[in-house]
Amino acid sequence: MMKRRISMIVCVWVASTVAYGQDKPSGDTNEAVEILKKVDAAAKAVKAVKYKATFKGTGAAESQVPSMEGTAVFTGLKGNAPEKYRIEATINRPGSSDTQKVTVISDGEEFALIDHTTKKAYVDIDPAVLGRAGRDASLIVVVEFVHATPFSDELNGDKQEVTGNKKIGGVDCYEIDVTYAGGRGRSIWHFSKEDFLPRGRNVMFKTPDGKDGGRQYFVSDLEIDPKLDKDTFKINVPDGYETVDDFAP
Repeated sequence: MMKRRISMIVCVWVASTVAYGQDKPSGDTNEAVEILKKVDAAAKAVKAVKYKATFKGTGAAESQVPSMEGTAVFTGLKGNAPEKYRIEATINRPGSSDTQKVTVISDGEEFALIDHTTKKAYVDIDPAVLGRAGRDASLIVVVEFVHATPFSDELNGDKQEVTGNKKIGGVDCYEIDVTYAGGRGRSIWHFSKEDFLPRGRNVMFKTPDGKDGGRQYFVSDLEIDPKLDKDTFKINVPDGYETVDDFAP
């Protein structure tokens, strides 16, 4: 029987990208701000998005953060997460040779984790049903694509600097180093020179033992406002799968 309890869950809809020493930096902070203004405007025009992505930890976090590849399609905003989404991901966790293939999906009302490795499905109105695999898979979702104020934190940061260029998935990108206000960390972003939309990010931080680490993603095959039919976000449990009356571990 489906549970009807609602609990709070925080899913991290971010990912990351490190890129040092690539091409010559311009060092022009004003140029970085002007690019970020175009990026912010471009992201605000997006209603829905679909893409392929890779994700991993970098530096000291490489042994602590799962690595993934997969696809994401999503639209709308509910809180700080997409309202409707479908993620197909293959997850590799540090220290393990096993992989976990999952579909994480929401129609805006219900949430489901379909584990193709164990052939089990977890469905509930509480997003906590998604468990660890759902939280991991959410790391390839770049919520800035559908956020109301996508790059206000970057524009209002303490420092923005163009540090080079990088080609990601055949797309020429600006590399912009942002230090956030209030000591809230630092990110290195990559934005397409053509459409000014993100293709990569490295969220940089200190690991618990004080070492430098990061969370890195790259986006490719980006589709803006793809055609979404009525089945895109429909929760369908495949034949032969067990629907579990519990939250995913």
